[in-house]
Amino acid sequence: MNKKVVVSAIITLSILMQGCSASSTPKNSKDSNTAKTTTAASDNKTESSSNNQTSSSNQTSSSSQSDVSSQSDYSKYTGNWVKESSLKEDYKYGTSVSIKVDKDGNLTGAVGSLSDNASHIANVDISGKISNNEFNYAFKEDGWGHKGTINIKFQDNKIVLSMKYSEGSSKENLWGIGEGTFTLVNDNLKVASNLQDLKNGGLQVIDNQSFGVKLSNYGNVKFISGLKREEGYSVVKFYLVDNNDNVLYKFPDFYGNFKGNFTGIGAISFTDVNGDGAKDVVVIGNYATNKDNHDTISSIYFSKGKTFANNKSLDDKLNESANNKTISSVIKFAKNAK
Repeated sequence: MNKKVVVSAIITLSILMQGCSASSTPKNSKDSNTAKTTTAASDNKTESSSNNQTSSSNQTSSSSQSDVSSQSDYSKYTGNWVKESSLKEDYKYGTSVSIKVDKDGNLTGAVGSLSDNASHIANVDISGKISNNEFNYAFKEDGWGHKGTINIKFQDNKIVLSMKYSEGSSKENLWGIGEGTFTLVNDNLKVASNLQDLKNGGLQVIDNQSFGVKLSNYGNVKFISGLKREEGYSVVKFYLVDNNDNVLYKFPDFYGNFKGNFTGIGAISFTDVNGDGAKDVVVIGNYATNKDNHDTISSIYFSKGKTFANNKSLDDKLNESANNKTISSVIKFAKNAK
């Protein structure tokens, strides 16, 4: 039965009972006045109680509506969820949750963990429905002989993942997703980061290919070249930082990454390639494609306001030609490309 109806019925019954009591009081003037006073006081208390209960009921209703409103569309949790420290460090490994959720909370996806260089991968496919901002799932295998339970709590702008292995889980194998509680954020979240954070994430700065430069949309900044190990390859990374080493921008992955083992940077130039008045970034990288074969791979990052982007089609043509060996030949090819 509806709580408001029950409260209303109790109040009405109380008033009726008091009314009956008042009518049965002897019609003596003093007693009558006393009865009236008592009844009035009782009525006032009842009215006050009624108002308090109505206010409480309204607050409960408001709270309930607020909860429903916050849960009304679970699709906002669709995406990849990682540790905030991973974003600060530009670190692509560790525990993560990748899910697709509809507005009603129907969920599919995976919980996983990836070790450095992807040498060990643990993964559990999950599916089910979120209920009251919470998801529970029992798994039988994570790829390393473990079984147990997964709990995910959905909160504002984050999720909290709890992993627990069952007694029948493998005790000898140290690899897996791992037990524990992990607070995760969406991997699109913008977080403040600095050069030391990047180093903590495995970046090795290439000092002789890092420069102070003035860019039209940033002013005076430092262009940082760095080397990391990812998926068994040495890959090059580029960033812009300010004079306090705060990260201002991360460049898209270099065109040459994963096309061979990076051995060094041949040249970097900051120049206006396409004639729009803003400096672009030309990079020439050296790669070992096998033990006896070395190759040069070039790319141009075109300035797009406060971002930079390469043109894959142009980079393809540039590196298929013999014009990717020097800065001047790269610029000349790009200016004449159609």
